[in-house]
Amino acid sequence: MMEYLDKDFDLVIPSRFVKGGDDGVFSFFRKMVSFVARWMAKGLLKRIRLISDPTSGFFLMKRKVIDGVQLQPIGWKILIEVLVRGRYDTVVEIPYTFQPRVAGTSNMSLKEQWNYIRHLVKLVGSSPEDRRLYLFAMVGFSGVLLNILIYALLVHAHMPVWLAGFTSGTLAMISNFLLNDRLTWMDSHQGQWINRFLKYVLTSLIGIVINTICLSILHYGFHMHYLFANIIGICVAMVWNFIVNNFWTWNMEKKKIEVTISLGNSENKNLETSKG
Repeated sequence: MMEYLDKDFDLVIPSRFVKGGDDGVFSFFRKMVSFVARWMAKGLLKRIRLISDPTSGFFLMKRKVIDGVQLQPIGWKILIEVLVRGRYDTVVEIPYTFQPRVAGTSNMSLKEQWNYIRHLVKLVGSSPEDRRLYLFAMVGFSGVLLNILIYALLVHAHMPVWLAGFTSGTLAMISNFLLNDRLTWMDSHQGQWINRFLKYVLTSLIGIVINTICLSILHYGFHMHYLFANIIGICVAMVWNFIVNNFWTWNMEKKKIEVTISLGNSENKNLETSKG
């Protein structure tokens, strides 16, 4: 591990799940708990998706990774805390075989599993990169409710249905933009707000077209119920809206983390590198 730090890697993680590694003689139940825990973290936290063993308790890092970083772990999965909050550019995973315990007792308990879930939720909440999608979905849901409410009020006030629909849709879109600008992408206000608004409107209009095409294909081509077809269309359009708004409207730059997997000992030159 020290030799890899000398090769200018910031963080070294012995992993049970790269080629040459082994997770030992755990029971099937224990392995399933470990599997679910790892993939919960990978699904919720973007910075660890390339790491094969983020719940490991065995790692080595340079001091700069946590210099000035306020770590706030809950429970004993400190590596996840370091991976999400730390300052690093390169990670290397090396294979190792997990050995059976010869002394002491396991930390695995229902209380620690609950602490692990609390820890993941806390990390998502404190990481703008990870909470963005959830905020975007919540804002979108609030826009749907606002649209329905305004539409119903305007129709009740005897406004023509087409005009009520146009007005409620426009007001909901403006509300979504303002909430996303102040909450979802509060850490990125580059350029004039009117430019962001126009980009958001254009992206949303294309999203409506994507939704319409998707639900039409599913309903008319595959005879799917119109409500289910619309829900799938909305989900596809939401993914489009989020990705384009993230990298165009609010111009969020992606920080690249280089993860290298060693396929042998430190003298082995056969390395695989991924960036994300």
